Amino acid sequence: MPTNRPLILITNDDSVFAPGLHLLIDYVKSMGDVIAIAPDAPHSGQSSAISVNKVLQINRHEDYNGAAIYSVNGTPVDCVKLGMHAVLDRRPDFILSGINHGSNSGNSIIYSGTMGAVLEGCMLGIPSIGYSFHSHNQAYSLEACREVVEKITSRVMEQGLPSDICLNVNIPKCSKVEGIKVTRAARGFWTEEYA
Repeated sequence: MPTNRPLILITNDDSVFAPGLHLLIDYVKSMGDVIAIAPDAPHSGQSSAISVNKVLQINRHEDYNGAAIYSVNGTPVDCVKLGMHAVLDRRPDFILSGINHGSNSGNSIIYSGTMGAVLEGCMLGIPSIGYSFHSHNQAYSLEACREVVEKITSRVMEQGLPSDICLNVNIPKCSKVEGIKVTRAARGFWTEEYA
């Protein structure tokens, strides 16, 4: 059935079962038609990897809150590519990735599967945004993300993004975000992990 509503493709690197994926659907469902295509298992740190030595499979899951849900046995970028070429009946107007559990600040965007999907969308000329929350604990409430996601997504829908620009949004671990700051990615490295 034809629609004038924007088509929003949602993906992530935490898997189709991650709470952040479902909350992202909840936060943007009123803004357009939502289809989620995410990996069938966690794929953090996969960057812009694609699967080349296995057969990719797409599985349909039960709809969630009005959104069609699919899983792919591949990476976040595989999900975007298969979404574009095998699932969607029209080009998405926006690609959202997340809500990722764990920060993707600074150099982390190079390694992030969350941001790999966003960069793929950007290369395709689709306004794309990655959302990450600074806690790896999947039981921690993501309610602080709601206002940020709604505000930034609606602003991008209204105003678009410059060519070859995508957004990497990091939300601090807190109960309420007090403001939004636009900045460049910092150079840095993790001292408690790989250095």
